[in-house]
Amino acid sequence: MRRCSIMFVMVTIWCVAAAAQEPADTLTDEQLIIETTSDYIEGWYEGNPIRMDRALHPDLAKRGLRAFEKTGGTILSHASASTMVEYTKAGLGKLKPDETANIEIEVLDIDKNIASVKVSSVKFIDYIHLARSEGRWQIVNVLWEPAMPPAAGGGR
Repeated sequence: MRRCSIMFVMVTIWCVAAAAQEPADTLTDEQLIIETTSDYIEGWYEGNPIRMDRALHPDLAKRGLRAFEKTGGTILSHASASTMVEYTKAGLGKLKPDETANIEIEVLDIDKNIASVKVSSVKFIDYIHLARSEGRWQIVNVLWEPAMPPAAGGGR
């Protein structure tokens, strides 16, 4: 009788553990990529460094093209994963209460362990490369520029 009770408990624990893992195991690569990308962009606008850190590969290379209207010149700014986490923690991306992020995520391509995504939001256009690293999708490269302000009457 005791052996049956122990076996029942072990089977029950195994079933509960398997059920807890099932949702993550059933997500497609596209869903996981969107989840990672959402952690990045929503984490930025929320000022949530945990989400930002979770999305980024430690060797992230983020570059942004900034144009200067007065001079016509441009510069390429650089940021690392740790810089992005600190910027996020400092709330540099947080929106004002009357602002909305208007986030659109478009998965452009997925191969075995690499993917490309375009993110459009109220303030930025990001082209993102992700890699499956240590069993999860992480952002390894970002190229961004400021979004165009909405034209009068809507649209971008």
